[in-house]
Amino acid sequence: MRRLKVLISSSYFIWYIILLSTVIRVIWMFYFNPEIVSDARWYMEKGCNLAHGLGYVNDGIPTANYPIGYPAFLALLFLVGGCKLWIARLANLVLYALILWFFYHLVLDLTKNNRRAAISCLLLAVYPNHMVYVNLAFNETFFLFLFVSALYYLIRSLNGRESFLWISALLWTCAFMTRPAVLFIPFIVLFILFRSNGFKKVFKSWSVIGLVLILLVSPWTIRNYLVFGKFVPVSTNGGFALLIGNNPHAEGRFYLHEDFFRDVEKNSNEAGYSKIAGKMALDYMSSNPVQVIQRIPVKFFYLFWPGMDGISWNMNGESAGKQVFLSRFRFLANGYFVLLMCAFLLAIFMKIINSKWQLIDTLILAMIGYYVLITLVFFGESRYHFHLIPFFHVSVASLFLKGKERFPPGKRIFTS
Repeated sequence: MRRLKVLISSSYFIWYIILLSTVIRVIWMFYFNPEIVSDARWYMEKGCNLAHGLGYVNDGIPTANYPIGYPAFLALLFLVGGCKLWIARLANLVLYALILWFFYHLVLDLTKNNRRAAISCLLLAVYPNHMVYVNLAFNETFFLFLFVSALYYLIRSLNGRESFLWISALLWTCAFMTRPAVLFIPFIVLFILFRSNGFKKVFKSWSVIGLVLILLVSPWTIRNYLVFGKFVPVSTNGGFALLIGNNPHAEGRFYLHEDFFRDVEKNSNEAGYSKIAGKMALDYMSSNPVQVIQRIPVKFFYLFWPGMDGISWNMNGESAGKQVFLSRFRFLANGYFVLLMCAFLLAIFMKIINSKWQLIDTLILAMIGYYVLITLVFFGESRYHFHLIPFFHVSVASLFLKGKERFPPGKRIFTS
């Protein structure tokens, strides 16, 4: 037991975790080969178009329906290896290894606790839903890499490595071009870190990140204005997404009522349609505040459930035998997800009653709360909590270590 404790506390234990993560994902990749559908098909097609110099188009027409970040990343890969699905899957494999490295050092910087960082990453490496996403060409793994690495470089920049601030700003910009909802996260994080870092340092970080965002996003915004004739910073689906969550037939999740959306006025371009959809959503919200409030618990529920949506996506196009296995695996994995959420809530409760609250706990709750608020305005989708899962594991790791301290090996809990 002592040797295991020394191993977990060592700086090189993260490499064993990365090896474990890579091996189980490679095995999954070889055994399962799901059909690519939904948003993943869009990303693959648009990335291939970009790689072939056709521009960001949909059926030959310029588009900004989805943010360009992930398709642009795929395009760079496709320039080297061709428009092959295995390229996207290999990228997911490598990205997750990098995620674990950055996350380990991020937690270590924030907690100064090797074991907490190691246990967090070990739990994360074998987390079922993240594992099975290696096969899927969704933007979740890519965004998680940007999110964690941007946080890592931001924290390091505040700890004396000032040049890292520019790297962080670049990564936050890429994250914004992938998932625009991330926009306020770096500013929230810096606000929380204000007391321990002072106004001058935090204001400088705010300014650099804001400047880089504006400079790098502006060319894409100008392109969108020239194409659509309207101000579109990143994508044109904002109004549409708002209407999905706020209409007479809304279910709190991604659901398109066929008759209702068929009657939505179609404009000459995406931006015009989004504007009309957004106005309809706002009109509905102002006219039906009770219904909007009643949907809040449902939206919250769908943000986190089902916890293992990636397993469901892996079932597409697989044989009957594999689908049976995946269905049973999904049931067990969802049970694990419920336990994880319960352990997280218990960890937070224990920290509060024991007055063991740390800065990292404030950061975790702030980030989770931010995305919950966005969900309550729009709609819930379990994929949207994908990048928050690592931070749940940080709290659970602290609970595990607390239990080890309270009941060390050899201590008698029951006496006769």
